[in-house]
Amino acid sequence: MTKTLVDVDDELLADVMAQSGARTKKQAINEALEYYREAQRTGPQTAWKNLRRMAADGTLNLDEVERLSNAHKGDRSSE
Repeated sequence: MTKTLVDVDDELLADVMAQSGARTKKQAINEALEYYREAQRTGPQTAWKNLRRMAADGTLNLDEVERLSNAHKGDRSSE
């Protein structure tokens, strides 16, 4: 494991420690990194799974998908 010196937002770190139950700063940071890596890996898979389910049960609202996509791109004109 590499030792790295970084500036960390104290308030944010305290929030993460409280929410995660981490007992040390090192534990909180490592858990946050693992959480982020897993979210990046599984996020697209989960999104597709949810879209397939919504399409199958008829709850997929393409207008809402387009609105959210435009909002994500910074185009607020569709709101």
